[in-house]
Amino acid sequence: MGNSLKDIWDSKNEKYDSKTLKTIERLPMTVGEIADNYRQSDKKAADIQRLSDLCACPKDIIEEIISKELGADQLPPKRGRKKKESIPVEQEKTVPAKPSEKKVKEKISPYIMDAVEDKMDQVNSQLQELTRKLFVLQQEKEDLERVYREFVEFMETHEVRESRERNYELCRNSSK
Repeated sequence: MGNSLKDIWDSKNEKYDSKTLKTIERLPMTVGEIADNYRQSDKKAADIQRLSDLCACPKDIIEEIISKELGADQLPPKRGRKKKESIPVEQEKTVPAKPSEKKVKEKISPYIMDAVEDKMDQVNSQLQELTRKLFVLQQEKEDLERVYREFVEFMETHEVRESRERNYELCRNSSK
């Protein structure tokens, strides 16, 4: 029949030792996502650090994944390693952009965009909840202010009656 999912999983992960596999299982990104993200990046060395930060794992784990998924030759040379010989290319002089020119939007990884959108959704949800609570508190405040005004009116009316009754009593007592 075909390979079971377990067989596929086992054959795919034979290239990693058990310690690395345990670390990989806890990563927020799959091995394929890490490799694809790295493959699409322009700045390979910086991308290894960025992926390490995103996955909250050591750089050597990311380097091992890239090495085993894409090949060791895909890793940028480290200090002390010899660089591949390349043909020197004349560099163009870059002219600083004028302030009036529009800035080109930087391409952002879909994984980062997903993380940002998730955070935006979370913040939006919290904002809606706080807005709802604020509305309830405003309603309660209005109710309490109404009750307070009624109480003040009652007290003013009650004081007036008491003072009238006292005056009436004083007048009655003085007339005797």
